[in-house]
Amino acid sequence: MNYYVALEKAMLLYEDGRYDKLPALLLPVCTSSDLDEQESAYVLLSHAALMQDNTLQALKYVEKALAVGLSGVPILLCAGIVFNNAELYNQGLGHLRKALQIEPRNPTALTCLAQSTTV
Repeated sequence: MNYYVALEKAMLLYEDGRYDKLPALLLPVCTSSDLDEQESAYVLLSHAALMQDNTLQALKYVEKALAVGLSGVPILLCAGIVFNNAELYNQGLGHLRKALQIEPRNPTALTCLAQSTTV
């Protein structure tokens, strides 16, 4: 299966709340040579884990994505959300600030940062 198709199917499953189906579909995408595809897969996997109240698994996905060198705004925002959810606020804030360095007016980053600093 082509990775783009896998990502499209994963989005449909995510929207349908079928989070448990995502790892089988997306873990192969995490090895793609296309960094945008990898990043999208890790973000979806992390958010799906959070939706299942599995913060530990979400942390594992985010940490793996960061370890392989992904550093785009989507994974930085995701990392900020996941680390904050895990009550690792300093790490979460760091990732949100990095996202804002890349995109200073990113509304998601600004909202997450505001919420993080009020905790």
